[in-house]
Amino acid sequence: MIYTLFTTLFEKIHLLIPVIILIILLSFLIFNCSRYESLLISIVSLLVFVNCTNFSNVILPLNYFYFNRHYYFLCICTFLCSDYRKYAKKDTQLIVDIARTYFNADPVAYDKDIQKAMKNAFKTNPQDPSYFIFIGDTIAKTAGSDNVKVGNAAGSYENAILYAPNSAVAYVKYSELYEGVNPKFSVDKMEEYLKVNPNSALARRELANRLYDLGRWTPAVEAFEPVIKNPSHLVEDEERYATLLMSGEKYEEAFQVAKGVIGRTENPNQMYRIMMHCKNTLEDYPEAAKWAAELMKSKGVAKIIDVDHVTYGDILASLAKVDTANMAQHYEAAINQFNEALAVNNKCEDAYKRSI
Repeated sequence: MIYTLFTTLFEKIHLLIPVIILIILLSFLIFNCSRYESLLISIVSLLVFVNCTNFSNVILPLNYFYFNRHYYFLCICTFLCSDYRKYAKKDTQLIVDIARTYFNADPVAYDKDIQKAMKNAFKTNPQDPSYFIFIGDTIAKTAGSDNVKVGNAAGSYENAILYAPNSAVAYVKYSELYEGVNPKFSVDKMEEYLKVNPNSALARRELANRLYDLGRWTPAVEAFEPVIKNPSHLVEDEERYATLLMSGEKYEEAFQVAKGVIGRTENPNQMYRIMMHCKNTLEDYPEAAKWAAELMKSKGVAKIIDVDHVTYGDILASLAKVDTANMAQHYEAAINQFNEALAVNNKCEDAYKRSI
């Protein structure tokens, strides 16, 4: 009886040897598992396989793998997730990222999951800056102009700065928090960070944004220049720089920067708009009309707005005074643009005044 049992068991299991080898190879090559993990996957897969397969209906060993492939996938995923959770328990930043994912999805529905993750994060490392930054973010999201909430969020960011004095993210969050409450203090925090870390592109971008919002355009340009001089700067940085230069009344420089971005950006409309405004301000109406026409036929992400049509109409009207030979043509085109503006926004007063 015992002999018969072992013989039957051997007859069933030896057919699965190729499948077991295949599982081990897959776990090594595709999932980069360790030997221990590969062995566990194989054992669990074998047990699932034996319990879920009718041997009498299968001819080739590989059929086992094919018809039950979802069981293998489930087993592999289970072990990978187990390994992930084991790794996450040692990484505070990763735990906080999990909490942030829950929060971004639905802070009310996943409140228990968020609290559990943050509790684990604090146990792992109570001085990790990412922990305090996330707490600050959750408070700041609903703070508005509530001084109490603003103060609580600021306290969390201050703790992050305390434990990570070189954290640009903590300083930027702190600065953003006070942007609408105390703009000067917001600027001061970024300048404070840049005194210690002058090469932080993130901090310089934020400082330039704060200064721009305050209408301090020349200092904003100066703050942003080191970012542009860095060879690894982004195309988006050049777009922002062109806007800052135009706001700071450096029209020719803004035009050249914007022109250099065309062809490398997904948002050419904004660059055409800057080029149009710069040349119009410099009273180079033929060039202004050229780039205004490019804006009108562009298929960029940014939409054409009523002001664009009004500006184009003004350029054409000014061009008519210069190019007297085609005056009527330019005036007619200008009126068409004013009508286009009214078609976009029938309450556009500038277009209405110019069209009558």
